[in-house]
Amino acid sequence: MLNGSDIQVKSAISLAPSPVLTVNKLDVSSKLFDLTKVMKVADLAMKYVPQSTPATVQKTSAPADLPVEINKGSIDFKRISAPPLLLLN
Repeated sequence: MLNGSDIQVKSAISLAPSPVLTVNKLDVSSKLFDLTKVMKVADLAMKYVPQSTPATVQKTSAPADLPVEINKGSIDFKRISAPPLLLLN
């Protein structure tokens, strides 16, 4: 459960060192996904992430990218709630 949303994620990921993170299989499912409540969790989590300050950021540093390759997977959401919208599958 994620703040009232029953989300299940199953994955098979390669942990071999590589410039690209390879996800061999990724399956995501939910019977009820409440977008408003899930976004509240994301917003709250960002408050715990250390923020960059001018003292900690070097002028020569570049944004970091983490390339991800997903080879196979599925997404199966039965209900997505995003008031005033309710999407059914």
